[in-house]
Amino acid sequence: MKNTETSKQNKSTETKQARNQPDKTIQDYSKLHTQNRSNQLQGDSKLAYYFYLALTLLILFSVVVTPLLESLGGLFETIAGVSYAAYSLSCHQLPQRSLFAFGEKFAVCTRCFAIYFGMFASALAFPLFARATSRKIPHWAWLALAIAPMAIDGLTQLASYYSIALPFIGLRYSTNDLRLATGFIAGFAVSFYAIPLLNILYYSLHRQTKSKP
Repeated sequence: MKNTETSKQNKSTETKQARNQPDKTIQDYSKLHTQNRSNQLQGDSKLAYYFYLALTLLILFSVVVTPLLESLGGLFETIAGVSYAAYSLSCHQLPQRSLFAFGEKFAVCTRCFAIYFGMFASALAFPLFARATSRKIPHWAWLALAIAPMAIDGLTQLASYYSIALPFIGLRYSTNDLRLATGFIAGFAVSFYAIPLLNILYYSLHRQTKSKP
């Protein structure tokens, strides 16, 4: 008799506990759904990195292919003309400061080409230094340090172009080798700031999706 009463009491206690506790299945499903949602967002954020990589590749390709199109003549020459006109908005395109291929100059000057090449190269190398989804921006002093050689080379050359002799420097003119080196260093540094900024932008635009079921 006592065993029967004890058994009934145990069952009653278990029933009460079951009522007071949330359904474990629902909890597990909710956690799994939240985790999957977070993982999905984390994976999708690589789109910002791939976008930047594709953009730098497209720019670099268009710069290099333009002289080839120009050399082919006809319709290809017209397409090259559009490319030259587009890049003229951001580059002086002086022949004496440009690289040549197929007998025609690149769509941009040597320094601009080096910057674009450096941006693409560092985009490829970025996953070796950080996650493609990283939103951590390095200290801006590193970017200033990377740009400094290019700025010094360009500004001192600009002064010489207007026959302005600088103290301890005088008149000096840069070379394509210097333009390639300084431009590449600056461009290589840019990606370590541009990619995290794009990731931040992506997360900001999609933050509201985290709260959706």
